[in-house]
Amino acid sequence: MIVFFKSVCLFILFSVSGLVWASSNCQLAYVDSGASVTLKVQQAKGQTGVQMISDVWHERSIPNFMNCSYTTLNVPLYIVFFFFKSRVGVYDFNGRQYDLQSTSNPNIGVIYEHAFLDGDYIPIFDPGYGKIDFLGVGGFLKKGYKYRFRYVSLARLPVGQLVVPSQALFFYNRVFEGSTQAGASNGGSPSVSLSVNNTSCTLSAPSEVSLKKTNLSLLSLVGDTTGRVNFSLGVTCAASYAPYKILYSLEDVNAPGNTTSNLTLNSAVNSASGVSLQVLDGETPVVFGSQTSASTLKGKLGDMGVQGGTISKPFGVHYIRTGKMTPGTVNAGVTVTLSYE
Repeated sequence: MIVFFKSVCLFILFSVSGLVWASSNCQLAYVDSGASVTLKVQQAKGQTGVQMISDVWHERSIPNFMNCSYTTLNVPLYIVFFFFKSRVGVYDFNGRQYDLQSTSNPNIGVIYEHAFLDGDYIPIFDPGYGKIDFLGVGGFLKKGYKYRFRYVSLARLPVGQLVVPSQALFFYNRVFEGSTQAGASNGGSPSVSLSVNNTSCTLSAPSEVSLKKTNLSLLSLVGDTTGRVNFSLGVTCAASYAPYKILYSLEDVNAPGNTTSNLTLNSAVNSASGVSLQVLDGETPVVFGSQTSASTLKGKLGDMGVQGGTISKPFGVHYIRTGKMTPGTVNAGVTVTLSYE
């Protein structure tokens, strides 16, 4: 018996519509909306435009965010951050630019920045969209992720309680190997509750504080102090929707970047040397800082009730020895800035 074998060639064509995936393959976790955010907003008198209303960054972290089953060895990859809607503007904050994104409330915007858990934050801003580069390792790769955001008013807010509803789809992350997508995920935004108060306050401060003449012999060692003179800072405020705290910060007129507690003296020809001035809140020297820096320390001037009124707080200023002294005049100054929470 003769048995004939006949070979049959079967061609199967597999097609995938849509995205083309890279050699690297990464799974990104969905970023849920997270816990709600509560804000107390004090609107300054006459404030009508864009204003930062978050005192701090609202931070989120996802330790198990990106799991790549394979990444090509030493091949560059990067992750980017996109919003589902177009930005409404650009916002400058602490020397960095951000895409200003609208929320579900047309009067409230938000800015974002992100990073891997072990990295430094990068602003979300077009062009670039917060691009974070990393290299493939030739196998499995896992990375944690963090992001943070701040809210910005886009117009003057109505006084009272406001709520910004959460959004399940607010932004999305994409991982690319070159121009080819290697992973994707979406993220939501939390709900926000705001208590909005109008602030109408007037600061009362002396234009000049006269210091007593002092003898160098009273400042025998570096760090010695003498010649305290007292003065007051006061504030008068109108009635408001809710009670709030009044905070102050002081900026060195002659050196705005000064973050010590010793003022910089005027650079006049007859100025003294080896001596400085300190402003005292009670017995504690005030640490100075820039008005535009979020890290500037703030002291408490007082608590203001809904009925409004006047608060006055005593301060002092004294000499402090800082080095080898020569006699002369001592002139310095501060800029007083109030804030509310």
